Amino acid sequence: MNDIDELEKRYVLFNNKGIPVKDSPEPFTLPTPLFPVESFPAAVQEIITSCATTYGTPRDYWAGAALIASALAIGNKLELVTNYRNLPVLWLVLLGDVSSGKSNPIDFCLDYFKKLDRCSFEKYEEDLTEINRVSGMTVKERLIEGSAEKPSKPEYFQYILNDFTPEAMVEAHKTNNRGLLIERDELKGWIDDFGRYNKSGEQSNMLSSWSGIGVTYNRKSSGILSIQHPCILVCGGMQPDLLPSLAANNRAENGFLSRFCCIYPDNTQKAGYNNKVLPEKIKKDWEEYLTELLSMTKLELRMGRDAEEIYSAWYNFNAQMTNDELTGYLKGVYGKLDIISLRLAIIIRGMKMACEGDHSLKITGEDMKAALGLTEYFRTTALKVYRRLFANECSKFDKRLMADYLYKDRGVSKKEISILLGTSRSQLDRLLA
Repeated sequence: MNDIDELEKRYVLFNNKGIPVKDSPEPFTLPTPLFPVESFPAAVQEIITSCATTYGTPRDYWAGAALIASALAIGNKLELVTNYRNLPVLWLVLLGDVSSGKSNPIDFCLDYFKKLDRCSFEKYEEDLTEINRVSGMTVKERLIEGSAEKPSKPEYFQYILNDFTPEAMVEAHKTNNRGLLIERDELKGWIDDFGRYNKSGEQSNMLSSWSGIGVTYNRKSSGILSIQHPCILVCGGMQPDLLPSLAANNRAENGFLSRFCCIYPDNTQKAGYNNKVLPEKIKKDWEEYLTELLSMTKLELRMGRDAEEIYSAWYNFNAQMTNDELTGYLKGVYGKLDIISLRLAIIIRGMKMACEGDHSLKITGEDMKAALGLTEYFRTTALKVYRRLFANECSKFDKRLMADYLYKDRGVSKKEISILLGTSRSQLDRLLA
């Protein structure tokens, strides 16, 4: 087979050219790399690998669930100060078909917080029962017990919200201002709830909260409710076929969708049966790790000189990619990555504090390299989401990629490329530009 035959074969696979629709393969996408779990401390890597092996589900899902759980445990206790203040606020979605293994990692990694929430709720109910008892007494009876005042309503401290009203979220954040997680097994349910309560503007308020901007709800019955310093994370699963619902109502255009970090492995086939049992040590190690993160006092982080040099070079590279990007959606995605990368650096630093006893308040060059490796993974999965959402708009993008590959990597002449791609020389020049 000569070079042109080989290149034509590549392009047929790339753009389905000349293949009857019924025989067409899936649209060409670059393989999604494995989530760079080597960025995590060895102790966390061991937990992730053990769980993925035991349950036979994609390692990427376990790594993503470990990432969001770590971010929740850190909350607002670690704050990176640059020209603005950064908290480890992430919106994470695990993408895969039914029975691909999305739920188990989230359940395992968040079970520790749910146990804390259950204990807190039991204490809340006990306190509420006692308050109701005392409130039913006369002043004289209360004096006999030591106080004439009626007791105030107890607070319920919780980490995870599922089904809630905006007012309930504000109240929960007031009690737990270190950090909340909105968690839904299927994120579509959370999206569907927007506007359920009197057109309350949850979508725009969530956009603000992601950016660290205070949110306010004005209510006729309850007055003004506000969160001045939000730390609200989001996590859940979604089937790729439901992605259009995530992008509906201008969420692809207004930056809502571009705020998500997507865990989207290529191979999510259901594994065969195995009789492995997760060692108790792994569960114990995971809970001890989260306990260590939760015990942190409030600290401010700064970037070390080497980290700033690495970040600065990558920032300029990402800015150029953003400026060169033709699609508004991907411009939005790339524009958020510079913020996401700093948030990931906070999580990496927190992981090392908890696992390795490295309590430096400087983001190191190694931390930043690890964070940027995660960021580039999320760039790749964002592109995969884009191609899934906007398949009909990708042909020009596909041709640009293929022209670039043939011309720069394979040294094929412009004349031959024009023939292969079915473009004029002027169109080809624009693609290459």
